[in-house]
Order: sequence, then structure tokens, then C-alpha cells
Amino acid sequence: MRFINSTTDRLQALGANVTQSSAKLYDAIKMLCDSVKFAYIDDLYREFDGDFLYFVESGELEAVTDDRPIYHFETGDLIGIQVLSGFPEPVIRSDGPATLAQISKKRFRDAAAGSAHFKEYLMQISAFFAEACCHGLDTQNETHTSFKSFKQGEVIIREGDTADEVFDLISGEASVYVKDQLVGKVGPNEIFGAMAALTKTPRTATVIADRPCTVMSAPMDEFIFLIRNQPRTCLALMENMAKQILELNNKLVDVMQKS
Repeated sequence: MRFINSTTDRLQALGANVTQSSAKLYDAIKMLCDSVKFAYIDDLYREFDGDFLYFVESGELEAVTDDRPIYHFETGDLIGIQVLSGFPEPVIRSDGPATLAQISKKRFRDAAAGSAHFKEYLMQISAFFAEACCHGLDTQNETHTSFKSFKQGEVIIREGDTADEVFDLISGEASVYVKDQLVGKVGPNEIFGAMAALTKTPRTATVIADRPCTVMSAPMDEFIFLIRNQPRTCLALMENMAKQILELNNKLVDVMQKS
């Protein structure tokens, strides 16, 4: 389990602990669960019975509040702890295929009552959200990032436009075009749009969503702040640029061999 905008190693480690403790709980009660599969889902608790909890067997889902993706559920994670307490979960969705292990609230209560694994899970998820709240209070006035959703076929950035934002693809996949020619792909956790923003020149390419995408956009001045203060952001940018250079070199070699 991890927050999409997780910027601290401590928060990432706590999220990994949540997933690990949840997976142990699942191993103890998986014989009581039924498997459900889907290609994608827009709202888990709208499309499926809200009287169930779920463990992620494969795939990745995200929790969304006010159309803003907040955190990811990964393999082993438990979905529905708020439902167990009588409160609605945020929107749970997946852009790709996933398999979930489904268990009714009653069965879960009976199986988890007095379980050491469940107690461990509750301790870990409490620590995770407590750290997230503290981290959010410390940083909420420092950033002005926003989350945007794009449907399949929508233009995320357009060649020739003014560049004042940098983007990080949270989920989905997109294609990169230069003068209507496909030159590359953008996958989850890849930063794009940085070159034009850094050089203060118009966009050099058009990026179009291949399937539903969620991106985080950051104003240029904030992105520079992140590069200076978050080594992980700088490393991600370097990796993305190195990948783009390698792809362009391969295309150039291919063209030269054909000519």
C-alpha cells in the first residue's frame, strides 16, 4: 500500500509493512474467500456488493477522492476496512486487469476476531495513516501539484504549446508523437514534459492517452524545487531522459541502416 504522492522513505516503509501484514492475514483466511476477476473497474463498491472486503491477488487498484487518486492497493493489500466499520470506502478503481479475493463482512469478522494477524494489520495501517497525516500537515502549503484524468485518445500535451508544467504519469499509458509520427511511449511513474519546461521552449511533442490516464502536474518552479530537494525526483528525471535518448539513438540507427 502506498500513497501516490509519497515523498518520504518512512511513509513508503510503513506502506510496505501494511501490505506485508495484510498478506499474512490473507494467507490465514484465504480458504474462506472467493476469487473475482475483471479487465478494469470504475468503482468497486458501486459495481460489486458493498457487503464484502477484498484482498488484492493480482493487479493494482487506486483509491480516489474528489476525482483525485490518493493511494494504491497492491498485491496482498486488504480493501474495505472502512466498510467493516460502517463507513463508505473512497472510490476504488483499476485501469487494468485485476483479481480480488472476496469475503463477506460477517465471515471476515468471525475469522479475524482475536487473530494476531488482524491485530498486527490494524497497528500497521494506523501507523501508516498517522504518518501520512503528519506528512500532509507538514507539506500541504509547500506544493501546488494537481491530479488530472484523461480519457483514451485525449491529448495530454500538444506540440507547439507553451510549457509551464511538468507531468508524472500515475496510471495508464500514453504515446508520444512528433509531427504526427510515433516516437515513444510513456508508462506509469515516468516524468514527461520536462525538457520543454526546463529549456523554456514550446512543447516539442504531443502526448496522447492510449487508455484512461491519471497524471500529476507540477508548476515549473515547484518541479525545480523538487529536483533540488528530492534526489528520487532527480533520479527519475535522469532515467526518463536516458531512456528517451536511447530510444532516439535506436531509431536513428534503424533509419541509417534502411537508407
